[in-house]
Amino acid sequence: MDKADPAPAGRMSAYAPQVEVVEVPQKYIGKVIGKGGEQIKAICEQTKIDTIDINEEGVVTLTGSFGCDMPKAVEIIRSLTVEPEVGKTYRNARVTKVLDFGAFVEILPGVEGLCHVSELDVTRVANVRDVVEEGQTIDVKLLETNERGQFKLSRRAVLLDEGGEKVRRELAEAKVAAGGDDAEDAGKARGKPPPKARRGRSRLRE
Repeated sequence: MDKADPAPAGRMSAYAPQVEVVEVPQKYIGKVIGKGGEQIKAICEQTKIDTIDINEEGVVTLTGSFGCDMPKAVEIIRSLTVEPEVGKTYRNARVTKVLDFGAFVEILPGVEGLCHVSELDVTRVANVRDVVEEGQTIDVKLLETNERGQFKLSRRAVLLDEGGEKVRRELAEAKVAAGGDDAEDAGKARGKPPPKARRGRSRLRE
């Protein structure tokens, strides 16, 4: 009798439909949906989720079938509600656009900031495209957020943080070698006093 009507297996079949419910703050509803629903479409394509529905209270319902990556879909949606932190370094951030004055970098899903040309490297950058290109991933630090909610990023700060005093010393020495007026700073970096100005007399030949 038991063979004809076996007991439940105790776990859900991998082929059973999957349903997950996630709550997000109402202020992020538009961000989760995206312009014209493009964010939801992107999540569905990336994770093979069947549907994503969100109501006015911020309740997100996800449905999927066999082969979908439900945990990943939930992770993406939750990441869309994370607030960027000033002073934090964002690893493997994607360069989305390169312009003459800098590069726009996506530090979180749907969150972009500007890395100005002056913040791209520890040395002067003449051409942004010599350092980064669209689609490339870089590490950047969030320096500040202005009153318009725009994010100022810096790759230079990350390089200095990781290189420490060695990078700063090399920068100071490079400026002096190039004829800059940071001789005093370079001397301090090497532990040497700054060079003294020489005094002499000029003579006129008869």
